[in-house]
Amino acid sequence: MSKRIRSFKLLQRLADMDLDRLRLKVSELQGRRDMLTNEIDRLKENERLETAIAAQHPIESFTLPAFGAHTRLTLDQIHQEIKELDQQISDCLEEVHLYFQDSKKMELVKDIEIMRELQQQKKQEQLFYDQVAQTQFNRRKP
Repeated sequence: MSKRIRSFKLLQRLADMDLDRLRLKVSELQGRRDMLTNEIDRLKENERLETAIAAQHPIESFTLPAFGAHTRLTLDQIHQEIKELDQQISDCLEEVHLYFQDSKKMELVKDIEIMRELQQQKKQEQLFYDQVAQTQFNRRKP
């Protein structure tokens, strides 16, 4: 295997490592987003339960406005964080796309170089066999 092919293989591995790193980052960001979505669901369920309890018990209804205000504030903060995460995920997906293209380019260049080397080897083998045949032909002449 030539130095060029080894170099292209190394470059492809590096591009693949970068691609894997970005995919992991996207996965972590999406996991964080899913966790925040679950937190929103939990807060809404708690708000629904507090409203039901406040409807049945007048004393607990006294704290309902404060609880509702805190829940809405927390929900707004979570929605803002989800927006930011969505932007980060979008940016990372664009990077993944670019790195994926780079990885494929490296793979194609490596494959082209391997094919070029194989053709060169075949050409050298053919020249060798032609020389052997020419030598044998010349020996048989009287």
